[in-house]
Amino acid sequence: MKELIKKGELFIWLTGLGLGVSIIMIAGLLFLVFINSTDFYYPSAIAKIKKEDNSYLLGQIFQTEDVPQASLPDSLKPTIYSRNQIKIGNRDIYGFDFAWVDEREIDSITYPKNAIAIERTEYGNFYGFLESIKIDGERKYSSNEEIESIIHSIVSEVSGIREKDK
Repeated sequence: MKELIKKGELFIWLTGLGLGVSIIMIAGLLFLVFINSTDFYYPSAIAKIKKEDNSYLLGQIFQTEDVPQASLPDSLKPTIYSRNQIKIGNRDIYGFDFAWVDEREIDSITYPKNAIAIERTEYGNFYGFLESIKIDGERKYSSNEEIESIIHSIVSEVSGIREKDK
């Protein structure tokens, strides 16, 4: 053992061990960042939820959880059910971004192909259906093929105005 310490071989092995542990920790951290960021880069589909009272919610199902029942006595505990947190956006209309919906209140969930989500700088995301785009009273949208080019031109124009105001 004294000879290993004199030659320094033990410290080389300890340094290698420390390097190996560090690489494993960095790889684990990168893996956690990747897993937790997938919701940001790949948002979920837009759901149209029809409730039993014939009202609708449109948005992304953000999370699902079991309803906490710890405060109820055993005799009053109903069967276990879950609730969904829906990101409904449109804060300018509703005043809040999220809504909780119990699974008992849901009649059906569909994922309409023509529903859109637009990220806005104010009032949260916009969720809805695009009927037309009007600029100065003139209708600029008439078919689905034109949507992307019109939106890109509007976004670049607005970005130019925003940069000019800075």
